[in-house]
Parts: sequence; structure tokens; C-alpha cells
Amino acid sequence: MPQIEFDREDVQRALRLLDATKGPGSDSVHLRILKEFAVSISILLDAFLTCLTTGIVPNDLRAATICPIFKMGNREDPVNYQPVSLSSIVCKVTEVLLNRTIMSHLIRAEQIYESQYGFVPKMFCLTNLLAMRESLTRIIDKRDCGHCLSELCQSF
Repeated sequence: MPQIEFDREDVQRALRLLDATKGPGSDSVHLRILKEFAVSISILLDAFLTCLTTGIVPNDLRAATICPIFKMGNREDPVNYQPVSLSSIVCKVTEVLLNRTIMSHLIRAEQIYESQYGFVPKMFCLTNLLAMRESLTRIIDKRDCGHCLSELCQSF
């Protein structure tokens, strides 16, 4: 894998990808503030690069605030709440940058199989279901159900 490097444009792009309506993380920094000052974010860029080169993530960036989100039913029953962790926006931006770099390397190096649909850009669950339906239809059309399982496993 190539050396992971970020520049200002990468950080700005990552900030634009995050949802500004989400609440702040444990560091209480709002994404809207970071987006407003995205042009002068050399401090963030330095922090990302330091974390990458040293392999050390500061405790402040690893901390998260757990918020209970009501699902349905009786509001008095704790079972009806789903825990959601609010992590640092700076940490989220780093994740976006790392994910983009790693995924582009895997795609360029042809390390992702055609049958891989999870977490791959432009590969959706519906596409996977349609591909499986197509494979099943092809097998049934051949009327060769003795080899159904082996053919299906080969195509997925």
C-alpha cells in the first residue's frame, strides 16, 4: 500500500462529506464550525499526520459520548432506547480520509472481488439481490439443479 498522505483539499472534501446536522462529539466541537473554517485547517492536517506517523491517537479523540435514542414503546422502559456514540468530529474526518485512501488503493490494486457488495462505492444491497436472482434464474433455465449449489457458490 502506498504512503498515506493528506493535503488541505482532502481534509476539506472529508469535512464536506460529513452531515452537519449531527451533534458534536465528546470534544464538543460542532462540524459547522469546522466547515466554516475549512480553509484554515492546517492544525487539523497536522493532527491527522501526527496520528498516522506515530500511531498514537490522543485520548480526547478516542473518547465518545453515549446518548440514548428513543426507538418506540414506553419511554419509561430503558429497553426502548438505542445507544448511539458521538465521537469526535476530528476523528470522523480522519476516518473518512483513511477510508478513501484505503478503498482507492484496494480498487486500483483489484483486491475487491466483483461479488463484494458491502462497503464498496456504488455497490448496493439491491444490486447484490438482483445479481443473485439473475444467477438463480440462469441455473433454473438450464434445468440443472444438481449443480445449483456449486454454481451459485462460484458466482458469489
